[in-house]
Amino acid sequence: MADDSHGSRIEQGDYMAEVLQGNGPDPFWYYILQRKDSSEILDLMKFEKYEDASEGARRALVRLHRAAAAD
Repeated sequence: MADDSHGSRIEQGDYMAEVLQGNGPDPFWYYILQRKDSSEILDLMKFEKYEDASEGARRALVRLHRAAAAD
């Protein structure tokens, strides 16, 4: 299992996502998706497992990158 308690950063084109662990009584993982060099949050999703949050972030990045390339 690739459980990374420090999270990770994923980049795709002009976008990036950070996968982070949330605090609280029930552990969870989430990703924050942003355009590089911007503080605006484009997407934020919560998951029970690191692997699911990481995969969700990758899919969201691919969708955004494809949409930007189509413009």
